[in-house]
Amino acid sequence: MSYGFDNKRDEAYMEGPLSSATTTLMRVAGGWGNISGPSIFMLRSLVAGSTTAMSFGLTGATISAVIFRTATIPFIISTSIGFIVGVVGFYKDCIAKASISLDLYPKILQLHLDQNFPWRGFRAWPLKDFRAAEFARSWTLKSMLLVSWLTAQPALDQIFEAKEKALIAEACARPDVVDETTGETVYGEEHAKF
Repeated sequence: MSYGFDNKRDEAYMEGPLSSATTTLMRVAGGWGNISGPSIFMLRSLVAGSTTAMSFGLTGATISAVIFRTATIPFIISTSIGFIVGVVGFYKDCIAKASISLDLYPKILQLHLDQNFPWRGFRAWPLKDFRAAEFARSWTLKSMLLVSWLTAQPALDQIFEAKEKALIAEACARPDVVDETTGETVYGEEHAKF
């Protein structure tokens, strides 16, 4: 069943029996036309924040129970701090990775920026402006870059896999050298570079 959305693009992020229902729910509840855009960042942030909140909360409650023999308020405070630490850490990590990807693959991220935020006019930007330093000047540009980096992940993963395959093929093409005195395979200086 199609609602005029790009379902093929969603398949990279949503697979399984609930994918269609989940995608539709996210679009209806959140108003997002692209499930893999802003909503995927929000879902991942919630997972990162919740995981950290559980760790901080349980640790804070345990320490508080040992010291004060009660843990209610310390648990609430620890959990809140944990959630903030988890979400901010996830955001900073994503921004750092997105900035590196932008400098390496500006055309791919330009495509995804324009796809996710067509009203911003990224298609008309000169390619030289797609640099991490340019996006670092504004929190809104950083947020748009982060979302677009997440939607570009399948393409970036394909690039990485192609480079990895080329390195493996190069390593496999090198002849193995057998040391006649020990009978062991020696890879030599060329193999050490791999």
